[in-house]
Amino acid sequence: MFLHESMKELRVDRRFLCMEPPTLNEIRIKGFRVLVKNLGPADAIRFIQSYTHGSGDYTRERKKWLEKDFDAVMAGIKERRKKKSR
Repeated sequence: MFLHESMKELRVDRRFLCMEPPTLNEIRIKGFRVLVKNLGPADAIRFIQSYTHGSGDYTRERKKWLEKDFDAVMAGIKERRKKKSR
C-alpha cells in the first residue's frame, strides 16, 4: 500500500522511466506553469520579459578576462572610476 501511494503521488511519466530527457519546449512549458502558479499570470509575464538573451560571445570575452592579471583588472577599474567622476 505504501509503495502504491508513493507512486501515485510521484506521477512518474514514461520519459522518466525510459531515461529520455524532456525536450527544451517541454521544460519551458513546465517552467512557465510553475511561474504562473506561484506568481500569477501578470507577474509571470513580467518576470519572463525581464530577461534578455544578451549579445556578444561570452566564451571569447571570458578568455580575455581570464588572461589578465589582478593588477591589470584593478587598474582598469580605477581608470573607469576616474573617467566617471569627471
